[in-house]
Amino acid sequence: MQYFDFKMPNDFNLFCMGDDHCGSRMRYADGFKIFKDLLTSESFDLPAKKNFFMHSGDIAEMVFFDDKRYFPSSIPDTGQNVLDQIEFVVSEYSDIKEKMLFLLDGNHTYREGFRSFGAITTEIARRLGVNYGTWSSRSTYRDKKGGVMFRQFATHSRANIRSRVRPWRRAKTNKEIAVKQYLEYKSADCLLNTLGHCHQLLCYRPENRLYLHGEDHRVQSRHATPADWHGDLRFIPEGFRYYVSTGSFYKLYGPQGTVSYAEIAGFDPIELGFAVAKVRDQKLVGVDLIAVDNDVKHGYEIIE
Repeated sequence: MQYFDFKMPNDFNLFCMGDDHCGSRMRYADGFKIFKDLLTSESFDLPAKKNFFMHSGDIAEMVFFDDKRYFPSSIPDTGQNVLDQIEFVVSEYSDIKEKMLFLLDGNHTYREGFRSFGAITTEIARRLGVNYGTWSSRSTYRDKKGGVMFRQFATHSRANIRSRVRPWRRAKTNKEIAVKQYLEYKSADCLLNTLGHCHQLLCYRPENRLYLHGEDHRVQSRHATPADWHGDLRFIPEGFRYYVSTGSFYKLYGPQGTVSYAEIAGFDPIELGFAVAKVRDQKLVGVDLIAVDNDVKHGYEIIE
């Protein structure tokens, strides 16, 4: 666990991404470029200087011949060993490192076989000059005067989020609930809760729940919203937090003649992309899920 404290502008976009697996032919390089273009330009109603991002881990593939997931065809010439992949990661992120708030570890970089090389993600963070968040982190986002806007719990996780029920809409709802269930008891004062690892692009949003209260000897009704749960709080009810699975850039199928472990495992296709947490006037007002795709206008779609 690592603890961070950030002073932020009153309005900002927090790009929540991860699992881009640098060093694999299955990595959607064009999608990562779309992410970088959005991060470094005016997007989602704010100028580039108000865009920041966090990384949920598995920044590198680190799958080699001693790993059951290894297929020679899936590793490019630039990713044939640990040092090559570290160099590639540093080159990919060096131009946006000032916008990275923290980098989490992941199971691909943390596995036992790499311990003789040292702490791989720690080394990547050191070379980039960014915060290393270990496996999980808690971040407090403050305004310029030091007041608490909200807190975030972030973990790479070992979550296995699946559902095969039908129809599709029910399966999607089940997976959103599974993300909530994985995260809801990890940190009770965090309005934003994120995980990586499962490669799913999902968000369980706060419940727009009707409740009654008394005022001036009469009963009134209103709907609870996330705006009711900002500031330096010790507890936020489970149903009024955001729970986000931050997606990935790892494709199910690669170039002709290549094989991925996702293909072998029989996984279904998923949207590739990331999430954007939107903070306006010091309040977290929403989370958008961004599916990247070169074949659509502007290179991305906001999905439900």
